[in-house]
Amino acid sequence: MSKPRAVILLFVDGVGVGPRDPATNPFARLAGTRLGRYRDEIPEVAVHSARGQDPLPLPDGGFWKPLDASLGVPGLPQSATGQATILTGVNAPRRAGRHVSAIPDRRVRELLEEDNIFRMLGRAGRRATFANAFTPAYFARKRPHISATTRSLMAAGMPLRRLEDLKAGRALFHDYTNESLRRGGASEEGDLVPALSGEEAAEILFGLAREHDFTLHEHFLTDLAGHRGNDMERLEAARRIEELVEHLARGAARHGALVLVISDHGNLEDLTVRTHTMHPVPLLAWGPGAPEALEMATDLTHVTPAVLRSLGVA
Repeated sequence: MSKPRAVILLFVDGVGVGPRDPATNPFARLAGTRLGRYRDEIPEVAVHSARGQDPLPLPDGGFWKPLDASLGVPGLPQSATGQATILTGVNAPRRAGRHVSAIPDRRVRELLEEDNIFRMLGRAGRRATFANAFTPAYFARKRPHISATTRSLMAAGMPLRRLEDLKAGRALFHDYTNESLRRGGASEEGDLVPALSGEEAAEILFGLAREHDFTLHEHFLTDLAGHRGNDMERLEAARRIEELVEHLARGAARHGALVLVISDHGNLEDLTVRTHTMHPVPLLAWGPGAPEALEMATDLTHVTPAVLRSLGVA
């Protein structure tokens, strides 16, 4: 088994394993998708189909598995508890008694503050970082919305990357192209940030991975498009994230990095609804140790253990 030098985890909000139907699934309109997986690829369509099965091969040398995002709790999977589960390895909706949407409530906050992947890696002497840059507007808010990821960073005592880091090529915006910033999202600062392609954004993440054992990047425009976008906006959201995943997949082996891609719940893969879905979510892997990272995974509680195992952390 080859060991990765570092792990990059790309978290993509709101993408499930949907039908291979261009009429209802924007990923099915794109050629050669990686993140966009389809239910007919799963040997057994049931959500628990990953149990006891080998990782499924991808045409480009990667591997994937469908993971259960409902976690045995009734109702549609939601962002706060799904993300908290990914970041802690604990079944957050079961802990909270329900699926919690958007911003973590008190019980989910307590879970993230008790322990999370950043704290676990810090205790093991490993270097971890969050690649996303925060704008001055975020820091100026009197009561900012603190997501599950940001709450985890705060609990681990880790600094947030700022616009200065983005300009210096040491961070990515949640819209990795910087298009929303360049439209004026950061006032006059928007004129100073570069426009980035998927290839350029991937190279920034690989650069961070040369300095850190674990790098996390969060992309949530997919979920926003699923909730609010028209058909063309949803297709563009799918195309944009596929471009980033493509270049991360291509560069993983060259950089000696294990690239993992995960989502918290379904949404964008079904144009017939504006809510989340009950579909499983794909966990994808490229680079050294890719199939081994997925061997034990069956649901969202197994993402953090997969990262720790890949880095040799007990």
